[in-house]
Amino acid sequence: CWEVQALKLMRHMTDIGVIGGKVLTPFGQIESAGLFIHRGIPNDIGVGQPGHILTNIYECPLVPWCCVFVRKAAVKDGLPEGIYKPFRGWDDLDNCMLLHQQGWKIYYCGYGASYHEGHATRGNPTLDAGRETDENGRIFRKRWGIEPKS
Repeated sequence: CWEVQALKLMRHMTDIGVIGGKVLTPFGQIESAGLFIHRGIPNDIGVGQPGHILTNIYECPLVPWCCVFVRKAAVKDGLPEGIYKPFRGWDDLDNCMLLHQQGWKIYYCGYGASYHEGHATRGNPTLDAGRETDENGRIFRKRWGIEPKS
């Protein structure tokens, strides 16, 4: 019944566009319980904490999309990967930014969780992939008017 609370919340609050669940490492620690941006850098909430905490619900700016419920109406006009061709950026964070810009709320619901095996989304975890990730971050910050870290 991990999905029950998130679905109840989505039915009750029709202005929610996406609800993200708790993301755990393969070792059971929290990888993400939502995110916020500080000095141009996305920061995961709860990183490294035991997986049994942060079992609550709150509004937050961003959630990783490896464990989400998305309202169909919120994505009817598409997501950034379909809008910006070719797409460059941070796909799950760009998704949240677009939905927020369109007036949808983003929520975290820690009653549902998934295990996430971290790896480079595109390509191999090489120096080239690292440079590509850095460039995607610059594109993301420019797209959404986020000041870089100083």
